[in-house]
Amino acid sequence: MNKNEQLDKVIVSWQNPDEFLKYVWVEDAEHGGAMPFMRLPHLVDLWDTLLNNRLIILMKARQIAVSWTLAGYCCWKLVTKPMSRILVISVGEKEAKEFLAHVRFIYTNLLTGTDLPPMMEAMRLSPDSSEEVGILWDKDKDIRSHVIALPCTGTAGTSYTATDVICDEYDKWRTADKGLTIQEKSFSALKPPIDRTKGHFIVVSTTEILEPESFFKKLWRGARAKTNGFVARFYGVTNHPLYSEEWFESLCTEMSDQPWVRRQDYPRTEEEALEPPGEERIFTVEPAPSDVWVQEKPWIHVLHPFISGWKYVAGADVASGHGADYSVLTIIGKKGLDSKVVAVIHSKTLTTYEFAREIYQLCERYNFPLLAIERNAMGVAVVDALIEMKYPRLYYKDDNARKNGKPGVDTGQSARQQGVNPTGENWIWKLAEAVNSGALKATFPPMVRELQDFFWIDGKAQARGHDDTVLALAIANSIQAKAPSGGIQMLKLNGKRRANTLVRT
Repeated sequence: MNKNEQLDKVIVSWQNPDEFLKYVWVEDAEHGGAMPFMRLPHLVDLWDTLLNNRLIILMKARQIAVSWTLAGYCCWKLVTKPMSRILVISVGEKEAKEFLAHVRFIYTNLLTGTDLPPMMEAMRLSPDSSEEVGILWDKDKDIRSHVIALPCTGTAGTSYTATDVICDEYDKWRTADKGLTIQEKSFSALKPPIDRTKGHFIVVSTTEILEPESFFKKLWRGARAKTNGFVARFYGVTNHPLYSEEWFESLCTEMSDQPWVRRQDYPRTEEEALEPPGEERIFTVEPAPSDVWVQEKPWIHVLHPFISGWKYVAGADVASGHGADYSVLTIIGKKGLDSKVVAVIHSKTLTTYEFAREIYQLCERYNFPLLAIERNAMGVAVVDALIEMKYPRLYYKDDNARKNGKPGVDTGQSARQQGVNPTGENWIWKLAEAVNSGALKATFPPMVRELQDFFWIDGKAQARGHDDTVLALAIANSIQAKAPSGGIQMLKLNGKRRANTLVRT
């Protein structure tokens, strides 16, 4: 039997996935070069799970060779299924390229340890790029097999007809957009086509422990409850025999100041992976919901009308107008040492321009209070609209922001930090002081519910559900001390009301 006949026989044998595994070599991270794939019990179980199930969700520890096993599965499909089109979406561009490099490494080394020529000499990859590898089986009929790897975005891979989808590090996917999370967006776009073609949908991730209600965890709980069709597998750090008890104790000592990070990256059990870090309810005073308020429109809620002599400020948190989050404006009124929420705009349907118009009209009734708006993408659009409408009193963080024409506030990580913050932007902490002391009363029911659902989790404010009304309230509360104790006097000129001068009331 000549070399070509031997190669043909080997390739035919790869139709048996267990036989194919005998030819898989992976990278030896410690010594460099290639080493045979280790048939560890958890990897054998994973391989069987991949072969015998269509919908799979995997929760895992780091560095236990799960990614190499998934890359081996992709490579097996590449060399045995001429019409396979595998889409891998990872948490970032670097991770996507790394996964594809695993596939390429396995493919290149398939014939390592035999007397046959290297795989790349027998059948070259085409294409072979940082985003895609493939094999051209029949040039005339354009029959190919592909593996394409992309970083996660809301639309990554949605135009690609795939036979298999792998969502890598799914619980780490994040987006700056408001509304549906990027996990949900991709799931709703990618899964229906896979269902129609009876393809494979594989979700895999270490956990993001600070997001206990993430879509990945909802999917996991549904799989465990057998309500969504997914098969769940957990592979912890102790599944890998090379990680000794001594090594694990050393790891725990090394990460003793952040035990939740250890549980997140190197969990021993499913319970550890899902256990939230130490938490403490932020707003300890339970506000009494208001029984009566005026709902003038579906999104406008007036709890207390304008009173001359009160000082008013307003804060806004802006959503896209077509998602799950709300756009919220909160107006606070203050007399003496006591403050209360007097009016709220609360809507998930208003566009940014419509929201700006409603802000202007409601704030006009409260003598145009100092107004601070979160400067996210949608917030800037609202600010621009209000500038166009000539809103007379927008909040600027400092002289630099005023000079550069950038009104508004940035709600970064410091805004959610527990305790004293050198930047002075620990707004949730300041809000907790005001609400818990009774100095600020919030009685709008959706706001009450959100306040009750806020926790300190390892020094950071986290919401179990929506946080929009609380952020708007925190923004308004943070600028109270900076608001002058006067209003914009409104004069009638030519039959129209005009903002004139700042006067003390």
